[in-house]
Amino acid sequence: MTQVDAIVVGGGLGGLAASIVLGAQGRRTLLLEAAECLGGKAGTTTIDGVTVDTGPSVLTMPHTLLGLLRTAGLAPDDHIQLRAASPGFRYHFADDTVLDVHHAVGDTLDSVHATLGGQAARELEAFLAPRIARFKIPEKIWCQHDPLIRGATDKTDRRAIRAACLGL
Repeated sequence: MTQVDAIVVGGGLGGLAASIVLGAQGRRTLLLEAAECLGGKAGTTTIDGVTVDTGPSVLTMPHTLLGLLRTAGLAPDDHIQLRAASPGFRYHFADDTVLDVHHAVGDTLDSVHATLGGQAARELEAFLAPRIARFKIPEKIWCQHDPLIRGATDKTDRRAIRAACLGL
């Protein structure tokens, strides 16, 4: 049997990402997957001749995927083209109400206003405001490649930096 430096159990998106990073670091990696194909929940199936996604169809942090491809020595533009669908989601309710949700918060608020009224849009905006502010800081901080986190000397430092950025 060939010697390996690391064994990754599970060929879902996390296992694939871990294997790519380990391989890029020069580690001989064995990826174990119980299913017939890789990808975990991210796959497709055909129902009545129509191919549909079986898992994630939304990429909320594209910079993570692009960084992973760069880590593997690949030029992202040579392999994928990311596009923002508009609307991102469309909800159909039992009373025949249809609500479009967009990537841009302002567009979603406009959609809520047009579909459910001004009061609903104001309530959604009030609900989202503090959450959006909190998301913008950790979006950068949680990334392993952030210079602030990389410069931390141990897990305690990293936790302290994250807590400070989140206002905890």
